[in-house]
Amino acid sequence: MASTVTTSQLDGFFKRVYGDDLEALVPEFAIVAKKIPFQKADKIGDSYRFPVKLTRSQGYTWNGAAGGVGSAFSLNQPISLVTREAAVTGSEFVLRERLSYGVVSRSGGKEESFGPALDEVVLDMTESAAFQREMALLYGGSPTGIAELATMVAPGGATTTTCVVSAASWAGGLWAQMEGAEIDVYDLSIVAPAVVATYNKLNNNAVLSLTVTAVDPDTRTLTLTGDNADLLAIDATVGVSPTYIFPRGCQGATGQLVTTAGNWFNGLDAILSNQGTLFNINAATYSLWRGNVYDNAAGGIAGPLTANNLQAAMSRATVRGLMEDVTVLVSTYTWTDLMNTLGSNRRFNDNFGNKEMPSGSNSIKFYGLNGAMEIVPHPMVKAGDAFVVPMNRCLRIGSTDITFRLPDAGPDRFVRQLTDQAGFEIRNYFDQGLIITHPARCVKISNITPTSGP
Repeated sequence: MASTVTTSQLDGFFKRVYGDDLEALVPEFAIVAKKIPFQKADKIGDSYRFPVKLTRSQGYTWNGAAGGVGSAFSLNQPISLVTREAAVTGSEFVLRERLSYGVVSRSGGKEESFGPALDEVVLDMTESAAFQREMALLYGGSPTGIAELATMVAPGGATTTTCVVSAASWAGGLWAQMEGAEIDVYDLSIVAPAVVATYNKLNNNAVLSLTVTAVDPDTRTLTLTGDNADLLAIDATVGVSPTYIFPRGCQGATGQLVTTAGNWFNGLDAILSNQGTLFNINAATYSLWRGNVYDNAAGGIAGPLTANNLQAAMSRATVRGLMEDVTVLVSTYTWTDLMNTLGSNRRFNDNFGNKEMPSGSNSIKFYGLNGAMEIVPHPMVKAGDAFVVPMNRCLRIGSTDITFRLPDAGPDRFVRQLTDQAGFEIRNYFDQGLIITHPARCVKISNITPTSGP
């Protein structure tokens, strides 16, 4: 007779096979997460806090021939440096998955039988959590979400319709992993007479969740299924006011003024675009807390990102203190353009490793005023964006990275029997946030129109 698989047996197998280190399971698309190692930090209240320097000491006095060399000259008043305490509120993330009794009981209680089923679940959950984390590291708190809708087919009385994502906001590697995902859609409305832009959630009926049921990467087309009233509300705004997609529950309340008040932590786009208060410090007051945004279509001339434009964007950060190596995260479309441009312009030699050219590569490294620039293609970066970031100025901090058990909560994993259904539930969890200690040394490049698509 087949023996019963218990939570203890599943948990014991889990501990022995996977242990506490899941680094080997992190997928290749987790580029930002790999470049910014997680650092465990202690919370003070509801946030992680540390001091940052915002201005230099300016209480200097010069004396020379005009003032009388050797004279007992007067000293100007001290102007002390300004420091403020940055506060990073981490975001918690929980992913749930289930295994039926049937899957595990038919294994006869033997690990070699139920192990493959558990392997599949754990690997997929790790990849799914890493995908959500990477999406937040790039576009968490972004004012434009993870995509902007360009057109939509009128749903009529149906609960399913299609819409097209704008070319500039399309990230092929992101949407390839979003089939079956639930989303929220907001429009950016101007409220008269104050002329204040607010984000308004359009799928509010809550009868059916708004779900991405199909993705066509060749045409940037999403098939959406949801409540008919929600689809009609979305269709009424597309083409009238900016209409953005966010992962379900990330954006926050309707009517808010900024996306950085949402439930997911702020990523590169939000941090580099910020011009107001973020992490408890006002960028309008302290310019070193404000990132740089370079318009690739300045002068009304849209086009691909060229080496010249990249250097021009870099100069924005260089004059504000950037004198160190940076990583340039670009879309796969922009990567193709830069490969063609830089590859034809550089002289090949033996001084570069095989990952930094010569014929074909997965990164390009060249040098500018600041130092080395490593250009890295990221399939989850939007076609119209690029991010220039000194990665050693970034901190990914919180109580835990992706885990299948709570820290300091004993050896047990998130494996439990379901109360009202015949099966087991497994959960994973993380609690973290991203902060850049020197935003003035970073650049977001916008309005890129790659020649290769999408």
